[in-house]
Amino acid sequence: MEPRSRLTALGPGILAATSFALSDSFSKVVLNAGSDVLTLSTFRSLFSLVVFWAWLRLRPPAVAHTPRQRWISLGIGVLFAGIVFGLFKAIELVGAQPGAIALGGLSFALGAAVLRTALMLATRAMLQGADALLISWYSIVSSTAVFAGASLVTWNWNSPQGAYGWFALVLVGVMVTIAVITLFESIHRIGAFRSALIMNLEPLLATAISAPLLGEIITPLQALGGAVMLGALVAFQLRR
Repeated sequence: MEPRSRLTALGPGILAATSFALSDSFSKVVLNAGSDVLTLSTFRSLFSLVVFWAWLRLRPPAVAHTPRQRWISLGIGVLFAGIVFGLFKAIELVGAQPGAIALGGLSFALGAAVLRTALMLATRAMLQGADALLISWYSIVSSTAVFAGASLVTWNWNSPQGAYGWFALVLVGVMVTIAVITLFESIHRIGAFRSALIMNLEPLLATAISAPLLGEIITPLQALGGAVMLGALVAFQLRR
């Protein structure tokens, strides 16, 4: 595969991993500003819902989903709600125990990783050829319903304090919206397996972004692990 063709194929996955990494980093800013995971997840979902609705009004998809594709996409949105909540909850718990191993945070992170794998496999197996933007739209609809329902039932809303906290909250909404679109596009272009490999960039980029943003220190072991991960990822893609 020519370098330009390879970059075109890998581009959506790289953008998805970068967008998720930025979301991970700035979600901690939101949590530090007094918000909580459910509020963060609900706002992010509502923000994405509005953006997608406006986008689809301006650029309607060429081919509509079949009823089966629509229901599968809605089901995938429930998985996505679990991914978002698990990831944000892991960040909250790990941040609350910076000097110790946060087993609760690791458990939520592992759960989110398992759900993301299931999402990729289900999309590849059951939505092959379906419009990626419509998959994103229906997924956002059902995930928003999950978070909005939970917020109403618990009567939970804790806004971040200060302009910087709100800026970070809006930025998380923007980044996750971009990440959702590009992730589904990546699955369609290069498949679930290679997309999952590229998504390994997310923790590496999140660590690099968090260092200057949050004043976190990258240990030599973390740097070595990141270098090994990046090298393995590049080597695998170059051999394809």
